[in-house]
Amino acid sequence: MEAKRDEGGNAYRWRVHSRAFKGEEDAEGVEATWTVCEPVVRAIRVLEQLQPASQNYLMGALLHGPGQPKRAGVDRAVGVDATLRNERLQEALEEASNVTSINSRAPRR
Repeated sequence: MEAKRDEGGNAYRWRVHSRAFKGEEDAEGVEATWTVCEPVVRAIRVLEQLQPASQNYLMGALLHGPGQPKRAGVDRAVGVDATLRNERLQEALEEASNVTSINSRAPRR
């Protein structure tokens, strides 16, 4: 990460260098640079602190949560499967909320 600073030394823009995978044909990804704002920089710093030093991926499976590696020290990223499970869970919660809302409006017999 690199920061652009004003004359007073205050950071106002950041550039993040990494690899892009989305929309790329190369399974290894391609070099990419993104211009980001301060909230993104803070989020990246938090994610870096959550990962052990041996983890090469910012979005790696956490050792203490869902997607936990079967063996300690496995260096892998959280994949699409985990994202899909989260989306399905969110859909199920929304559906349950809709059903509860409809049932609460139904007349009692």
